[in-house]
Amino acid sequence: MANATVEKLKALGVRHGEKAFVGLAVVLCVLFIARAASRPSLELTAAQVKSDAEKAEQNLRRTSTSESILAQLDNEGLKNPEFGKEVEAQKGALLSAADFPLVNPWVQPEPGAGRIHDTPELLAPTDLYARPGRGPVLVFALDEEGNRKVKTIEPEKQKAPPKFRRRGRRRAPMMMMGMGRRGRGAPNPAQSFAKAEAERKKEQERKAKELSQALVGQADVEKPKEAEKEEGERQLQPNEKYEETTEGHRWVAITGVFDHKKQRENYATALKVDYTQAHPNYHRLDVERQARQDDGSWGDWGPVDREFNQEVLMNLPEQDDELTPENVRLEALVDFLPFLRAGYWKGVHIAKLVPPERREIPKDNPNMMMGGFNPMMARRGMGAGGPYGPGGAIAAADMEEMADQRGAMGMMRGGMYGGAGFRGSMGGGLSAEETNFPKTEAEQIMIRSLDFSVEPDTVYRFRLRVVVRNPNYKHENVSPGVDSKAEELNGPWSDPTDPVSVPADVAPFAQQMVQGGSDRGPNDQVQFQVARWNDEDGMTVIRTFEAGPGQIVGEPKNARVPVFDEEAKEDVVSKKFDFNTHQVVLDTRGGQRPMPRLPGVNAPNFEAPALALLLRPDGAVVVRDQAVDTHNDEMKEMKDIYVTALTEAEARNKKPAMNQMMRRRGGMYGGGGGR
Repeated sequence: MANATVEKLKALGVRHGEKAFVGLAVVLCVLFIARAASRPSLELTAAQVKSDAEKAEQNLRRTSTSESILAQLDNEGLKNPEFGKEVEAQKGALLSAADFPLVNPWVQPEPGAGRIHDTPELLAPTDLYARPGRGPVLVFALDEEGNRKVKTIEPEKQKAPPKFRRRGRRRAPMMMMGMGRRGRGAPNPAQSFAKAEAERKKEQERKAKELSQALVGQADVEKPKEAEKEEGERQLQPNEKYEETTEGHRWVAITGVFDHKKQRENYATALKVDYTQAHPNYHRLDVERQARQDDGSWGDWGPVDREFNQEVLMNLPEQDDELTPENVRLEALVDFLPFLRAGYWKGVHIAKLVPPERREIPKDNPNMMMGGFNPMMARRGMGAGGPYGPGGAIAAADMEEMADQRGAMGMMRGGMYGGAGFRGSMGGGLSAEETNFPKTEAEQIMIRSLDFSVEPDTVYRFRLRVVVRNPNYKHENVSPGVDSKAEELNGPWSDPTDPVSVPADVAPFAQQMVQGGSDRGPNDQVQFQVARWNDEDGMTVIRTFEAGPGQIVGEPKNARVPVFDEEAKEDVVSKKFDFNTHQVVLDTRGGQRPMPRLPGVNAPNFEAPALALLLRPDGAVVVRDQAVDTHNDEMKEMKDIYVTALTEAEARNKKPAMNQMMRRRGGMYGGGGGR
């Protein structure tokens, strides 16, 4: 039941509420009108507004002279400071900040205060190239316990020049110089000069080829370091030196570029320091590889055999020449190049990091050949020009002897093993020891790793990452979550390299059909050129064999090879090698084929390229095509290295006794830089 009071109030509001609101509105309206009437009215007229606008327009359009402006500034007390005269007056009394040192720092640091460090973002190497290779490497001879062998030098041999001249690529052409007038039986100077000129041009072409093979990528002499005595290594006597030998090694050289400038910028941002103080402490390169399986898929990623690679790099008495400057080669990221007794390195220098003057072979001046034959000088009885000639500052034999002594003592200092990772990192804060590591101002630096543990006839892919010392190691002023306990930081892995194929130790290459045969004719044998790599001395020997369907390509045969032992009596020997490829010829095709007969046209036969179907020991079937194999760069290179090494060795055998006498006098080699 409703409340009676509420019902009465409700009825009162419905009846008189509207009247109350209307009355309140009338009272407010009267109040506002009375208030407005008591205020003064605006006296602004339209004529006054127009007048003010015209005055403003005149002020905007009015111009003032510089004199009036200066006069007004003078009236307000503003004078010309004449800063130029003050600067000129102060030039004679320059102030030095060192004359005004602060007794106390501006701010006293609070306990625990400092710049909060973050972890710098690490980068991955880019522009990776992988190139396979194999060859004879100069190494120290080791005994059964792994120690270097020491041999005593006989007194009469201490000053004798070595058989293989080092620090160069090939022996330069050598001619008899300064012999005065030509007597009976002496060579004709004009003919000798023409021969020397031809040899010089051939040598230039060879150097240009080697240089182009050594560079990789698009292009937008380091002195040997002194040897350090290793721990446990005894001191050599003056009549002693380490024994050297030649070993065969396979390798894959992985080269690339690292953005050092961007990495320094990341360090400066994370460590809150200036760019000039941001220097990463590179420790090493981590390298992983994967091999292609028989079904064409890739296996798992796994680390390379670092210990084996270290053993090879630690046992090298000499290194090959570098084309890139030192400031783009930090020791921790670049494996140095072992000295090859034959052949040359391919794909181990980044072209855009090589100075332009080293990307081209300098043109020789025929009239100023170092150690070459000059007929004008010969007629006057003069020797070869330059500092290495008979009248030069340094005799060639003395240079050979010094090079041999340096090579015997080795050239490896401290962290010269590149990516071997021997340099230990130091803990603690930013101490003097912590900042004592190689630095460079180069924007881009080169990386290079050599893997000597690859297997023959295998396809690989590689990836690399940069390992640095943790700049926050054992630091307390770090942001939450920053790792300050790990001594090293691993960068991200690079993209995989392109597949690289390591050549098989024995490989056949189709050359042509045997003469007398025709397509499906009576003689269906193919002539193969078989390359056999010898792991003992690293030489690749070439022999030719003929095989037809049902026959195995290659068999044990003798071949002439150079001898790298300096104490050997012969420079060239004949040895038996197993050229058996263990590949069976299934079928052949090619040879002389008749042209289609046309009325009135007697068309000759044409030679079809030889094709051979071979069965490998693993059951795979391969096709050897003459059109492809005769232009195979790998085959051409191996044959060129073998022929060149054999030719040089045979040339050493033909030296007359007079040459040995001239060599001791230092007048035989001129300025040529060969082995």
